[in-house]
Order: sequence, then structure tokens, then C-alpha cells
Amino acid sequence: MGRDQIELPSLERTLTPARLAPSAQELLSVSASRAPNRDVQLDEAPRPPHLPGAPRVRLLRAVPTIEGLAEPIEPRRERRAVELCAYLALHRPEPVTGDRLRARVLGSSQADAAAKTLFNVASAARRALGVDAEGSALLPAASRLGHYRLSDAVSCDLDELCTLVDDARQCDDPELALATLRAGLELIESEPLSTVLVGYEWLAAEGHLGRMESAVEAAVSLVVPLAIETGHLALAEQLLGRAAMAVPYSEACAEAAMELAAAQGDLDGLTRAFDAMGRLAEELDPGSWPAAASEERFRSLRRRLLETQASLAAMEAAPRSTSPSAPAAL
Repeated sequence: MGRDQIELPSLERTLTPARLAPSAQELLSVSASRAPNRDVQLDEAPRPPHLPGAPRVRLLRAVPTIEGLAEPIEPRRERRAVELCAYLALHRPEPVTGDRLRARVLGSSQADAAAKTLFNVASAARRALGVDAEGSALLPAASRLGHYRLSDAVSCDLDELCTLVDDARQCDDPELALATLRAGLELIESEPLSTVLVGYEWLAAEGHLGRMESAVEAAVSLVVPLAIETGHLALAEQLLGRAAMAVPYSEACAEAAMELAAAQGDLDGLTRAFDAMGRLAEELDPGSWPAAASEERFRSLRRRLLETQASLAAMEAAPRSTSPSAPAAL
């Protein structure tokens, strides 16, 4: 195994550090000397790279876009072309019929889009995406059966996030698992699709938003215990902030924030996290309260913190003798 590859036996595959952000790779180098609570600045961490020169569909941001295009998409067809590519990317390896694209992506609740509309939008996307190293279009023309496919060379950040979380879930090395989760959560730039007023209804209807939310919550549930184990508490706090942009109404994220605050010895932070959980329960179901298990966990963590603080206060208050010991009796 080369130095540039890391074997994951549980996955029966290898993971290359090039897949991770440079800042995530840095985490891999500290396994021999785990300094507690290293201060890793998230704003200095570049995004996880994709294949050099290959386009990437970005959905984990306010404005969905495609990065790495060979040429800009025609402005009047840009919104629909990006959505078309997003749909095809998230449905690989299955082919998608033109009728389905006209109904679910390009149409409205009143009527399907015209075949000419699909042709024009797909043509605009095809020109913008360009070709691969062999000269094949990254978005080929429809097959004789009317099927559309998007090349595997065109990545999608939502798929990358889910894949990285799955990799981390099966990784035995805590440093590597945390680095992998960081690479995934750093793909979330802002509240996904928050500026979208028209389109993308299929994301929720077909379960893709649910898959994203499940992946983010799974990542959060792994990040905090791994950060506590490896001493990267500041990093965990930053990653929880990333996750909150994608799943603002998440009990799992609120519970993780509570556990992290307790690990940081932050009694006020622990109380704020539990209060946030209460507000979340009220918003989702007026008149409700956090689950009994969550409330009991909060009380347990709070009691432990208070006991720790009391012990530290007692140690500080203990008198310290500065005079030399009396000589032993002769």
C-alpha cells in the first residue's frame, strides 16, 4: 500500500487523502501525537477537491450552481439546466426518460414542459459541460429510447456528502473518520437552496432532502464522540455549525451540541443547548417538551459539571503551606 493510500478493510477499498481537504489531511498526521483540543480554523480549510477540471453540481448552498463548466450556460436557460443536471446526477446509474424530465423537472403542476423545451435546455447544458478526455459529451444526447444519462465524471456535492459519511461510519481509525466527516460537512456552504423560489420540488418528493438530512444527522452523531476521543473539540463546534445550516430543526444536532458543551466544561453552553432543544420541540409540536431521555441526559451532564466545578473550586480554596516542614524529633 502506497503512502498516498489508506486501506479501509471494512469497506474492502482504499481511500486516497486527495479526496479530503488539505485541512482534513492534516488531521491524519496527528494520530501519533494527539494534542487535546487543537484549534483548527475552519475558514482556513479549502473545500474537498473533485476530479481536476471536472464539473460539480453544487446543491449544498443557497444558489444551486455547477462548477467547472467548459463554458457558461446561456443565462435564460441556466436555472433549468442546473436543475436538469442535478436530477440526472442524483439518479445515476439509472437512465431517466425525457418524459420524466419534462414532467418532474421542467414542467409545472399544471402541465409538462414541451419536448422542445427539454431539447433546448439539455443542449445548453451539454455545451456548457463540455467533453471528457476521450472527447465524449459529459451529457450525451438522448438515446433512441429517449433516455438521458449524465457522465460519472460530473460529481454532485450531495452524493459526495452521503458517501463520505458512509465511509466514516465504517472507518476504524478515529482520526481518519473525523477527517472524512470534516470533508463531508465542509461541503455545506450555506442553507441549501434557500434562494430557490421555483423548481426542485422533486428533491423532497423523491426523498433526496431526507437522505441529505439523515446523512448530516449521522455525521453529527459521529463527530462529537470522535472529537471528544481525539481532543478536537473546537473543530466539532465548527462542524456542528455547518450541520445546523442544512438541518436547522434537528433533535440529533441539538443533543450533539449538548454533549459537546458538557465535554468543553461549558455549563452555560449546556443550558443553551437544552433550551434550544425545548424550542425545537415547541416549534415542531406546540405544547411539547424534549423527550424524557433527553431531559434526563441534560440533568446528568449538568450534575456532573457542577460536581466538577465544585471540586475545582475546593482545590483552589484549599490552604497551601509555604513554611518548611518541622524537623523530625531526635
